[in-house]
Amino acid sequence: KDYYIEHEHVWPAIGVVYKGRNLGSWVRTQRETYKLRQEGKLGTSSVRMSDQRIALLNDIGFIWCVNESALFSVQEGTKWYSMCQLLKDYQREYSHVHPLQGLVYKGQKLGQWVHTQRKHYKLRQEG
Repeated sequence: KDYYIEHEHVWPAIGVVYKGRNLGSWVRTQRETYKLRQEGKLGTSSVRMSDQRIALLNDIGFIWCVNESALFSVQEGTKWYSMCQLLKDYQREYSHVHPLQGLVYKGQKLGQWVHTQRKHYKLRQEG
């Protein structure tokens, strides 16, 4: 929770050590354990991922599925959200999400936006 208060997110990269603990790995383990529970491979009373632990993590906005997190954690109506929707439109039209960096699509600099998202993702992975 301290990390959340300090950084305003609960997405530490895998190698992030916070207050002497490998928080990034711990977060990954929580997601993996939660997934096992959702798949029925752990009982609902499992100490490893109890209802209480899930509730505590939900209270700070913990993102359980990183692949889905972007759309679910961004408010509708924001610039990021509208660009993501534009990328979905682009994908429906062209069957890929790799616009050239200089591409302007429907009046927006979609190529530059995608390039920036990939750059931020890479930086995040590097810690």
